[in-house]
Amino acid sequence: MTRVTLSPRWGVSATTSVRLDASTDEIWAVMQRLSRFVAADPYHTHLADAQGNRLETMPPRGTAIRIGHGVGFNWFDRVGTITRVVPGQCFAFTDLSQREPNAGFPHIYKYMLIPIGEDACELTLSVRGRWSARWLPRFAVRAWLGWVMIQANWSLRMHTTHRIDRLRRQNSKATTAPERKAANQ
Repeated sequence: MTRVTLSPRWGVSATTSVRLDASTDEIWAVMQRLSRFVAADPYHTHLADAQGNRLETMPPRGTAIRIGHGVGFNWFDRVGTITRVVPGQCFAFTDLSQREPNAGFPHIYKYMLIPIGEDACELTLSVRGRWSARWLPRFAVRAWLGWVMIQANWSLRMHTTHRIDRLRRQNSKATTAPERKAANQ
């Protein structure tokens, strides 16, 4: 499910959800590889700390970050802060322009895990902020944000499913190797 709303005052609320056949622990393990997970978004290339070191683990709340963006030939960094980390449930960060906090569509990304059953979850991405390029027609803004969220949905589904399958294969190899050795003795 993907939904985008644009308020009369240009407030953006965009949400997309993916149902995944995996436990919250499995999905959280994928999410904790933060730079790779955030790069599943079609416009984010990487996530780094303020010094430019890639974030391969979940940093604590309050950590200053740099978010690499790429659209076509236009590559640039934005800045932000990790605003929320609840292990196994959610994390959020701000995504702001380097030149001015209220320019360039300042927004908050929030990823949330909702258990559906023992081996199924819903991974929800919500983006909230205020659209700053008000010279664009409202229908074009809604259409653009809808397209971006549909791409994010597809990317989240593909990236997370691929990573979970990979972790499961690694875990099955790790547990079956000792079993094979014991059987051969």
